[in-house]
Amino acid sequence: MTRALVEKLDAQLKMLPAAIGEAMLAVDRARFVRDCDRAFAYEDWPLPLDTPSGATAPPVAELLKRYGTWGDVITAGGMAGVGATISAPHIYPYAFAHLGLGPGHRHLELGCGTGYGAALAAHIVGQSGRVTSVDVDPHLVAAARERCAKWTNVSLVHADGRDCASLVGGHDRVWMTFSVTEPPRALIDALPEGAALLAPIGAPPPTVQRWMRWQRRDGAIVEQDVAPVMFIPARSLVAT
Repeated sequence: MTRALVEKLDAQLKMLPAAIGEAMLAVDRARFVRDCDRAFAYEDWPLPLDTPSGATAPPVAELLKRYGTWGDVITAGGMAGVGATISAPHIYPYAFAHLGLGPGHRHLELGCGTGYGAALAAHIVGQSGRVTSVDVDPHLVAAARERCAKWTNVSLVHADGRDCASLVGGHDRVWMTFSVTEPPRALIDALPEGAALLAPIGAPPPTVQRWMRWQRRDGAIVEQDVAPVMFIPARSLVAT
């Protein structure tokens, strides 16, 4: 990631935690986007990812020629039907900051894409922590495993994140990177003391969803409405 973009995100967040800023600089987003879209890797845009089990979007350059600005691509439905994306760069520091992700944490990511979020989280939690990243799509799990090979504290799992309550109990922080229409009660109920879950709740795009955060404190679940967001919806498990 470019230093200019990291400094911009720092200004937006008011004070970007040092570990998150360092991770953004250390992990090259260009390694995690499609080859045809590498010219746009450092734009603050979500980008489509290809998978045999989902719709394939044209190269971003073609989408821009067709629709105009990237905002026009989104509002005109140029990303409609895309099964997976790499989120806009600003989403990651916002998510990690709202989760309070830090060194030594055990982090569970539900929805791995090609592994960019897992790589950033691995850098933040360090070797004293660990990252488990789950995806319904075996093609994406394989792509993420290849790209995250240098981070020995990352594990990739092929599973439906909505059914991973058994994994939640072993983690301090949980981030759901796809949207669901209702709060994931099984995951929330499985949070151990002190653990937090961040998830987008609402109808699929173009509807704006709410980023919700839950944390177990003194045995009770505390709910917080964080911000408006727009994430692609949950998909069913794809067979290997």
